[in-house]
Amino acid sequence: MPSGTSPSHDPDPFDPYFPAREDEPQRGYSRSTTLLLGVLMLLGITGAYAGWKIIKDSETPTSSYATRPPTSDGLTATVPAWPTIVAQVERSVVHITSYGSSESGVIIPQEQGSGVIYSNQGDVLTNAHVVLYGAQAHVEVTRSDGVVLEAGLVGVDPCTDLALLRLPLDFQPYPVPPKALDQLPGKGDEVAALGYGRSDIVGGPDPSVTRGSISRLHVNLPPYTDLIQHDAPINPGNSGGPLIDRYGRLIGINTLRIVEDSSQGLFFAISIDQADAVWQRLRQQQPPQANAPLRAGRSSTGTIHGQLDRQCWPLSLEKGHTVTVRVRASDPVNAFDPELWIYGPTNLLLDYNDDSRSGHTLEAQVVFTPPITGIYTAVVAPELQTIVQAKGGPYELRVERH
Repeated sequence: MPSGTSPSHDPDPFDPYFPAREDEPQRGYSRSTTLLLGVLMLLGITGAYAGWKIIKDSETPTSSYATRPPTSDGLTATVPAWPTIVAQVERSVVHITSYGSSESGVIIPQEQGSGVIYSNQGDVLTNAHVVLYGAQAHVEVTRSDGVVLEAGLVGVDPCTDLALLRLPLDFQPYPVPPKALDQLPGKGDEVAALGYGRSDIVGGPDPSVTRGSISRLHVNLPPYTDLIQHDAPINPGNSGGPLIDRYGRLIGINTLRIVEDSSQGLFFAISIDQADAVWQRLRQQQPPQANAPLRAGRSSTGTIHGQLDRQCWPLSLEKGHTVTVRVRASDPVNAFDPELWIYGPTNLLLDYNDDSRSGHTLEAQVVFTPPITGIYTAVVAPELQTIVQAKGGPYELRVERH
């Protein structure tokens, strides 16, 4: 290269700081043309994506629950994988064993089931039938980590088959699953049932999980109302355990199943909205039903009309006064033999009508002395407990003080 001669470069037509020499013709495109081409390419890509998105969305099935539940900031939640959801929720699932006295006075386990921690203060919701018969002794709760705690029985609503237990304060705060209040999923949406089904055979500290989908909502199987029907298998021991949705939210309390040779996949849970209302009532020690309490004077009578599936009636009783609670069918032709249970203010089972009666008996009675003054609950039901609606009544419920 000669001295004093600048190095030779091929000019870049798109470099504004390296223009072509004046003696060379301009090559490439002007900046305005290049900008226009870029904009057109961007619009083309955007349009193609928009068209693809519209077609894809039109192919996605919609349901009443297709929209993800909003988060606290109004955004939509990301759907985690099922194993992640189960790992989070199972910390709130407990195994329940209720103990009672045998005929010889020995304390033995009488009922087992599941429950779900409902508040971080240690409230546990379960089914009433899990704790009713053993509640005269005590109730043990085993957490998913194997820790065994003794629980106090706060209250039972025998007509909705729900009970409220309370764990010791020492372990607060307790893990609580989110609740889908007023946001139930719809038919076909995925659900999972957690609990200790057949723990007597396949026992372990952690709960089992089964998956399925919702079959129907707002099902009435007297005395149960507002049930969620689903096909996530549940077995004895699952009673009182949680039913959760695809986002890990509590949507119900698993309660019963229909077992017949011709039936499959008929499992039911009490909806979270009903369970929450009962929880509010039980923790405030309110009676399970709005009927005016019967008072035991010389006699006090209330009449149960119409179809009898299960009826709860509050009784205002005084400590130390022996009373007779009697229920009698007014129609001897159409009525079923009634049965009668009595629950105390803390809803411990005090006495119940046994099966020693013979023949067609239209009357049942319980005689007992209330240990404390307060509101007790009389529960009347047909002797034949089936899911078929049993027509009975009117029935007369009478309370007499001796």
